Amino acid sequence: AIIGMKKSVDAYLMTAQRFVESCDIENAIRDFDKVLKKERGNVSALLGKAECLVHYVDEDKNLEDGLKIVDNLIDGHDQVSFDVYFLRAKFLWRLGRRNDALKCVGICERFAPDNIELLETKARILVGLRRFTEAKTIIHELPEKKANFVKGRIDFLHKKYSSASMLYRQSFEDDFTCNDVTNLHNYMLA
Repeated sequence: AIIGMKKSVDAYLMTAQRFVESCDIENAIRDFDKVLKKERGNVSALLGKAECLVHYVDEDKNLEDGLKIVDNLIDGHDQVSFDVYFLRAKFLWRLGRRNDALKCVGICERFAPDNIELLETKARILVGLRRFTEAKTIIHELPEKKANFVKGRIDFLHKKYSSASMLYRQSFEDDFTCNDVTNLHNYMLA
């Protein structure tokens, strides 16, 4: 091999994926960006970067950027899949556009009506819209930890903080990962 040879697109995609798996979101984005510098329309890098940006729950700029990427994947690259629409729903939801997010969830349900993560997200969006009765009908279909989070959210909005706190605590694993950040955040708020 030639010393100093530029890393290939595939190599950057591989290292980015490893960063994602180890919850190192910043380095994953950096490597996805390196791929996009070489190939602007690389669908894997665009999707990977968007999946990373959705972790920035409190940073609207990153969420807006992620939503732009997802919309570009749908409109510019004909990516019509459960993953892409589910990602779009999450961006809309985290940006506070709950009704739009719910429409996106409806599209996702055509692909995978029984997907647990989708059902949990739908329940959380409904809670955000204060449509508690509808949310409660979904809770029964969720595994205990996910159901506890949604119940905790309902209690929190009803100002039952000690109950909410207990339910949140039961909603995340003791060996939590970067995916549990919102659960932990809500537990600390309660």
